[in-house]
Amino acid sequence: MSDGSLNLETSPEVLLAQLAGAFRGEVYGIAFFTHMLTHYQGYTDEAAQRPALELLLKVEQITAAIMAAHLPTLEVPCDLDDPLMRAQGIKDADVWLNLGWPELIDTLVDWVEPYQQQYRDQSERAGGFWPLFYLVDKHETAIFDYLQAEQQGEKNATAVLQRFIDAYPNSGLV
Repeated sequence: MSDGSLNLETSPEVLLAQLAGAFRGEVYGIAFFTHMLTHYQGYTDEAAQRPALELLLKVEQITAAIMAAHLPTLEVPCDLDDPLMRAQGIKDADVWLNLGWPELIDTLVDWVEPYQQQYRDQSERAGGFWPLFYLVDKHETAIFDYLQAEQQGEKNATAVLQRFIDAYPNSGLV
């Protein structure tokens, strides 16, 4: 039975703030993976692993592009060049540049997992904002599923990333 009070977790203001935070996370991710692609040297199989980083970057770019096209209609600011998020993404990537590939994957699994759960929970509570939360949830789940598959040594681990990319052919990036 409802007492008539507004659930603050699903109020429009909270949901819009969560979307803004998710968008900033995409800007961070773009900076992070761009920096990793430019500077990472810890590959054990560069021919397979470098393309995986490229796909991770593309997942971030697609999600950011779609969000950037829709957030302004909700009056949510979105800056693809957010200097604070870009700097933080580069700073964090710098810390992990010296990790070998297995250690990098292990670290990313542990790092991404709470975000994957957070975005899944937000998607389930999103109400009328569901399409954008669904996108963020599917994006983070694709990354997490890839990382787990890579961690377990699956031969075609990147297929989950490619499926996400293929699901958004009109993003302007594929």
